[in-house]
Amino acid sequence: MATVAERIQKELLRSRSPLDDDQLAERVGVRRQAINQECRYLESKGVLRRFHPSHSKILNEILD
Repeated sequence: MATVAERIQKELLRSRSPLDDDQLAERVGVRRQAINQECRYLESKGVLRRFHPSHSKILNEILD
């Protein structure tokens, strides 16, 4: 079975657009807190970027 981090990466690649933590939690099937922790970890490793557009939730996008 794939790890949460692998499932996050797969969903971001599949979506082809940035997703917020709530959207990822629903698609991956884990709690939002787990998504937040994994996305912060993946960002520190240079796998994805987290950004905050004005008046919106933090979004996650996969880096090439």
